[in-house]
Amino acid sequence: MNFSKSINSIVALRNSLVYIITSILFVFLFSCNQLPNEVEESLKLAGNNRDELQKVLDHYQKPEDSLKLRAAYFLISEQVPYGVFTDSRNDQLLNDYFNAFEDSLAVYFCKESDKNIEERKDIINSIIKKYQLNHGKVFRNKWSLKRDIHHITGAFLIENIDYAFKAWDLPWAKHYSFDEFCNYILPYREGKHYPNSWRKYFFEEFMGFRDSLGQERDPLVAAEKLKKYLGNMKFISGGLYDAPECLLSSVMYKYKITGNCVSISTFIQEVLRAQGIATVEVLVNKFGHTAKDHVSNGVLDNNGSWHYFDGIPSAPGSLNIKDEVTKLYRKKPIVRNELTQTKGEAFNHLNLFGWEDITKDLIDCYDISINLKDLYCKNLPIAYLCIFDNLSHGGWVPIDWGEIDKDLRKVTFKDIGGKEVVYLVMVYDEFNNLKPVSSPFVLKNDGAIDYLNIKRGVDDRREMIIDRKFSPKQHLNKIAKNLIEGRFEGANSPDFKKREVLYTLKNITDVNSKLIEIEPKNYQYYRFVFPKIKDSLYYDIAELGFGNLTSNSFRKENGDYISSKGINATIQNSYFDDDLLSYTTIYRKEGVLKAYMPSLKEVCVDIDKEVWIGIDLGSSKSISQLYLCPRTDKNSIYPKMDYELLYWDNRWVSTGIRNTNQGYLKYDDLPSNTLYWLRNYTEGKEERIFTYEDGKQIWW
Repeated sequence: MNFSKSINSIVALRNSLVYIITSILFVFLFSCNQLPNEVEESLKLAGNNRDELQKVLDHYQKPEDSLKLRAAYFLISEQVPYGVFTDSRNDQLLNDYFNAFEDSLAVYFCKESDKNIEERKDIINSIIKKYQLNHGKVFRNKWSLKRDIHHITGAFLIENIDYAFKAWDLPWAKHYSFDEFCNYILPYREGKHYPNSWRKYFFEEFMGFRDSLGQERDPLVAAEKLKKYLGNMKFISGGLYDAPECLLSSVMYKYKITGNCVSISTFIQEVLRAQGIATVEVLVNKFGHTAKDHVSNGVLDNNGSWHYFDGIPSAPGSLNIKDEVTKLYRKKPIVRNELTQTKGEAFNHLNLFGWEDITKDLIDCYDISINLKDLYCKNLPIAYLCIFDNLSHGGWVPIDWGEIDKDLRKVTFKDIGGKEVVYLVMVYDEFNNLKPVSSPFVLKNDGAIDYLNIKRGVDDRREMIIDRKFSPKQHLNKIAKNLIEGRFEGANSPDFKKREVLYTLKNITDVNSKLIEIEPKNYQYYRFVFPKIKDSLYYDIAELGFGNLTSNSFRKENGDYISSKGINATIQNSYFDDDLLSYTTIYRKEGVLKAYMPSLKEVCVDIDKEVWIGIDLGSSKSISQLYLCPRTDKNSIYPKMDYELLYWDNRWVSTGIRNTNQGYLKYDDLPSNTLYWLRNYTEGKEERIFTYEDGKQIWW
């Protein structure tokens, strides 16, 4: 006999004997209707909904259902009391929205492929566009939160338990212990979806897939094949990024659409759990250069080890982690009374109840000890390691905690992963405000600490020229370079048969606006001609203009907008709308040439292969300035906007609010070797800290 098969058989027999003996004892101990204290507490908390929970307990009173009764105890005591859901079921707009998906995508059901992925995307975008024009931002309505314990039904819990046990009986799931089953297969929901029959739906929907696996016993193999199976279904990403609370997994599967990482992670988890694969959520908390989070998943193997992955097409073990990741966590079962008062306070500030730190399991990390310089913390037990987040009050957000050694006046933070990231140690005062107790510092790649101790001396002052408030986005710079070899032309006839090339783009280094001076020309028609469109490249422009300098500022001429064949008036107008954050992209995919405006979901298909956008001035007029702005993040310096530069001196110190008509801000006599933060009070949310070295902004 094969040795590994023999071992598996012994393990399976052992588990079966344990379950039989445990079940007999369980029935004996609770045959007199004696309920565990935690279950009785939940029944009391349920109030008027107690009868629904009691239905579940009454349903599983037969001896052969003893394990299912234990599973019911687990859910009623460990999940139902803590669960909340977002109530949006009665919202007619949401129903209409998904009904529109149903009507428009029905012809593609079970026929999704690369050949129709663009068609389906256009349909999704057009529905979203219509919805937004009538009702505003999709899924930004205010839903109400409700507690599971007051609304969940007995029928739903019974269905969830029965189908979970069917999944546990599958060949690759039988090795999981009862605890593993309860914690990583049985739970009826993650996130804030209202309780719905996702488990039954996915169990029955994937029957054919399970048959194809035969007697496969490795859950990793089953998970990898399932994810590839899903990847081959050609899911599309529509405008559903803001929909984690009400975008159900069954909806995502039915229409083959995805939302943000939270929606995708929940979808993956529910599909895998419905097939008996123990699955968990993984939290990346946080990226040190953005302060953003990310959610992915992990699968439990035959040996009790976790394997992590990301997204629908990827396989287990393929989670891509960057150096700037500061901490990683895995969802863990809530253990009653496990938290000390100190840990409870820390987890409350970090919002990490129910998460287990797995940073050292996945990335290189360091324990860092920081001397505390402020006596303010002498009576406080906890200090917090913080990173910059311009959207947080005061600009800092905690990512980890440590107990203060009062004798040594220092604190140690365990397993910190974010390298080349700026940190600051802070404490919460009696008013629940964060206060600094160290200088900012950079955690270097080798684990060394590089403090930023401000220099205020006369010889340490410096002049600074600042041209951005946020670090350059390299993908936008790369896309902008696709416009090289595009050209501006002038003519006196709309067919441009007798045209003059006014300027050809030879270099684009950034996404800032370009004002190009030319010898004055007199034409009625002016246009920008795109370079030859290549497959899989994007040609993005936010704004075009033709005009002259008046009082040292650009004044563009007005006229009727014109273009090459196939481009409609909405797309034409987008190039001259004075909105730098709206842009239109030209691209060709699978031989189809398109113009697409994301902000309005506007699409033009099968446009002429020579793409150009221009203006008819009505008569011949002199033009001496050409204006082009590639797709931009609008994080540079612009006229008529109010800016404030702050620098760190144990707090943020303002240098005053100012504006400029130039593309930069100039400051004199600033302290050095510290952090700077440029704020824009006119518009925009993206802002990052920087240092200043050799006349350049260094972003953190």
